[in-house]
Amino acid sequence: MRKSVKTFIFIGLLLLLAAPLAAIFALSKAEIKQYEPQPVPPLVEKAYGEICAVKRMDISEAVSVSGTFVSAKKIFMELPSMKNPYGARMLVEWGDEIINGQLIGYSDDLKKEIRATASGIVQSVNLGNSSYITLESTDDVALDCRVDEAVLTILKREGLELATQHGDKVEILSVSKTQDEQGKTAVLLSVPDGVYGRVVKDLQLQTGRKFYQALVVDYRCPYHSDGDAKTWYVRTVNAAGNYLEDIEVKVSYVGGNYIAISGVP
Repeated sequence: MRKSVKTFIFIGLLLLLAAPLAAIFALSKAEIKQYEPQPVPPLVEKAYGEICAVKRMDISEAVSVSGTFVSAKKIFMELPSMKNPYGARMLVEWGDEIINGQLIGYSDDLKKEIRATASGIVQSVNLGNSSYITLESTDDVALDCRVDEAVLTILKREGLELATQHGDKVEILSVSKTQDEQGKTAVLLSVPDGVYGRVVKDLQLQTGRKFYQALVVDYRCPYHSDGDAKTWYVRTVNAAGNYLEDIEVKVSYVGGNYIAISGVP
């Protein structure tokens, strides 16, 4: 009996001694675990900005032009005959705008009024045996544009039928045979409802050509890589907006809000 009690006491003492060691061991393991490296989450590149879907739709080809409405016609306004035309008192000079019927001067003896018989912007006053004033018409105007090679190629296309977005016909009056320092060509267009001196930016003109069920994307999506202005790329993403890869595409038409492309799977 005494032996059993002693054994029990001995085991109890061992347990009392082992308990703190076990607690310290458990705490140490827990502390060590805190300093273990945590798994690094995968780095996923997201799409830049709004995701644009590639879709099929019918689109009409258009070109964008900018310019200023200028006179498309010169007028030689004859002045009445005078004994001494060089003594005439003219009230107008270069750059003045005159309208039909306006008082523009007096005869050499100041007894007769000289009134305009046409409207326009004075370019020169010529007095002599046959006195006249050269005018730029403000009624017959055209849009003076500067276009690049791509637009010029379209404007020279055979069978081209230019029209405004409202369907009004636009005619090409002249195309310069020279280029400016930026490599652009001057083109004069007859555009309805033009006003002399008005500046127009990014006027969209329909060419009459249509692309049916073309594969298109928002014009902001395709881009050029650094140093390569000829190759086009698009960035592809999955449904979650995660970046997949850059794909080279072919561009068949650029204009308006959409670009027709090919090469997207």
